[in-house]
Amino acid sequence: MIDGVCCFCGEPVAEVGLDPCTLAIFTKGEGNQSWPCHAACYRERLGVHLPYGQELFESGDH
Repeated sequence: MIDGVCCFCGEPVAEVGLDPCTLAIFTKGEGNQSWPCHAACYRERLGVHLPYGQELFESGDH
């Protein structure tokens, strides 16, 4: 099943492995928005030097 389009690469996100992931943004006010994405696309953009989030993807995303 396809669960939307990845907000990073624009390709469809299927329910496979860790996908779909959801990127959620919450503003200081009451605004919020969320988008589907591939785990691999998110991990690629997260950065290897950040101390958080990487352990979520250690089991693989395929």
